[in-house]
Amino acid sequence: MRINSPSQIEASRQNGRKSSGPKSIKGKNRTRLNAQKHGLFSQEIIIESAGERLEDFEQFKRKIWDDYQPAGAMEELFVTDIVENAWRRLRVRRCETTETVSRIEAAEIRDRLECMKKVEKLKCEFMGRFNSLLGPAPIQGLQWDNQVQEALASTSLGMDFLISQMRGVELQVKADGYLSKHSEAMLEACGIDVFTITTCTWLSDEAKNELATLEAESSEKQPLAEESPADTDQSGIKRKRLHHRKSRFGKELHKSVGGVIAFFEERKQTLKSVETIEARTRATTILLPTDSIDRFSRAETAYERGMYRAISMLLALRGHSSRVPKLSDRAHGTNLANTIC
Repeated sequence: MRINSPSQIEASRQNGRKSSGPKSIKGKNRTRLNAQKHGLFSQEIIIESAGERLEDFEQFKRKIWDDYQPAGAMEELFVTDIVENAWRRLRVRRCETTETVSRIEAAEIRDRLECMKKVEKLKCEFMGRFNSLLGPAPIQGLQWDNQVQEALASTSLGMDFLISQMRGVELQVKADGYLSKHSEAMLEACGIDVFTITTCTWLSDEAKNELATLEAESSEKQPLAEESPADTDQSGIKRKRLHHRKSRFGKELHKSVGGVIAFFEERKQTLKSVETIEARTRATTILLPTDSIDRFSRAETAYERGMYRAISMLLALRGHSSRVPKLSDRAHGTNLANTIC
């Protein structure tokens, strides 16, 4: 028999004086839920913080109770074990589903943040280079880099930015009826094809010529006192016709810019679809077995053993020799009564 030394005896006495947990009923009730941090091996039947409800458990219990219809205290004990272990096994599966969904959502958010960071950098580079080329003091020798526009056009977020720039061009055309120098440069910077740029430039030039003609005639052709009312009416009609022609070219230009925006919107939607498929593909790697999956499997197996042990004892008590399901028979949603009886 081992005899402790005096120092060991004193150390044991000091350790015994330390706290060994709450003594009061209130303290015990407060700390009894400490083991529910993960919840897989919790001894609590109902964990409200995990979304479980007493009415759901009672409904689940009634179904199994109706299947087995226990008679006597021992059968009720075994059926209670079946209910509790089966309920805890369902909890494990819910936790596993929740964790998997959370991991997928977190991965999607991280991918989105990385894309936003990349696009913000490209946007700054795009506008910085554009302003350096078209600003009040353009930098000589600086060339436009199409790679920036191409990188923006490869993501839906980048297309959102290009669409916003084209919206600015659309508003300017609607207000003035022609393309400003800034808008012409923005068409090229956004990667518009040569044919569309040529068409828009021609419509803009026609609109400018009409506006210049209308302004010149308005300043030179003033109604004189000796002019007849008929001459004055003819001059007004001519001005209205010129204004109508200017408006027509401006509308065609506005329509062309709107067509570019519609094309950009369609491209953005296509890129969104591609990005969704790519995100779904990356999600498959998240579904591969991990340490957490093993943890869920161990917990589910522990509850299955308890459940099947209670089933075996119940069948033995009733004198049945039906086959007890193996642990490998883990099909979701299997009715225990149909499996065993």
